[in-house]
Amino acid sequence: GPMVATSANIHSHPDSVEVNAAIDDFGAAVSAYIDCGRCTLGKPSTIVWLENGEIEIIRQGAISREQIKEVLKC
Repeated sequence: GPMVATSANIHSHPDSVEVNAAIDDFGAAVSAYIDCGRCTLGKPSTIVWLENGEIEIIRQGAISREQIKEVLKC
């Protein structure tokens, strides 16, 4: 079935910004790849843990802590 994930690379491998990098990492283990071209940001997603108004950056990516704080107004 479908898989949703925060990134398309194996831990400790470089971030995949093109479909060929994901294919190199996962090969036939993934049944279909969708190529939408090179990721224009060239950075992974930012993963954030929010609890009791506190922001914890789990993985720093394309969106900064300051941008997150501005959107959340905290």
